[in-house]
Amino acid sequence: MNTNLFNVYNMKKTIFTIIVLASLLLWGKATGASVAEWTDDFEAAKNLATTEGKDLLLHFTGSDWCPWCIKLHKEVLSQELFKKESPKHFVLVEVDFPRKKKQPEKVREQNQELETLYQVEGFPTIILTDSQGRPYAKTGYMEGGPDNFLRHLNELLSIKLKRDALFKEAASAQGAEKAKLLDQALNYLQSSGIENLNEYTDIIDNIIENDRDNALGLKANYEILKIRYESTKRIFDIMSTLNRNISREHDSALKELVALAEVSRPVPEIVQTIYLKMAELYREGKKDEIAWFENLTKAAEVAPHTDIASQIFELIKEIKENR
Repeated sequence: MNTNLFNVYNMKKTIFTIIVLASLLLWGKATGASVAEWTDDFEAAKNLATTEGKDLLLHFTGSDWCPWCIKLHKEVLSQELFKKESPKHFVLVEVDFPRKKKQPEKVREQNQELETLYQVEGFPTIILTDSQGRPYAKTGYMEGGPDNFLRHLNELLSIKLKRDALFKEAASAQGAEKAKLLDQALNYLQSSGIENLNEYTDIIDNIIENDRDNALGLKANYEILKIRYESTKRIFDIMSTLNRNISREHDSALKELVALAEVSRPVPEIVQTIYLKMAELYREGKKDEIAWFENLTKAAEVAPHTDIASQIFELIKEIKENR
């Protein structure tokens, strides 16, 4: 994406200051539940957030084993100030990955999907989203207790306000101007820590539509990005369906992955992931060592510049030496 557009369409510092002040005022004036209540139902949380005009606070945690998660809960989330103030703006969603505590299968599967959707790589992670589930900020543990944490959440709210200001400006624009403003909004989110924009596909489609001839270079970039998001989700769907139904023919999953690899050719890293999944299915499901090795080799060769490719090449070398 064209980050230089920030220089062309950068909002004045005074406007951003007003946005920050507006978020502070909103925090003080908001009304809502007086006591924090956590839910583990993501869809129900979105519906409630829409009804009450709130955002979502997603807490990704390993509640019974992660030291920093336990620390965050003890120092912030369990404190009366947080429990009183946070529901004024957020519906609180716990996305837990416990090791001892048992969870309903539905919740466990939902949490795995959310972990993939929001690309959570460690715990604790806090994701703030709007009522549609579109993320606008990411954070985690920080010192200072509930006072400091609430101030931090307050600052993060300003990101959403600026995003929405750009979306509003884009709504009254057309063509290239509209595409530029929407691109600026998505770039701003990424610069604020939201690396994955897979919940903004409607915005991405809008950018592509308003740069049909790729005069701005945006259409080509976002089409690649869209393939990346759609293919990643499809890989997850194929593998999770297989995991839920072990009796399902592995050939069916392999056939779907082969077709997906063809569609994903413009993004070699995604194709690499697909070949690795195929290798896994051949070895673990079909017990076919030859096909496993072939797909492992394809995974390395399709995107040789990645770190995983280097590891695969080392593995292939060891295998050949030990034959």
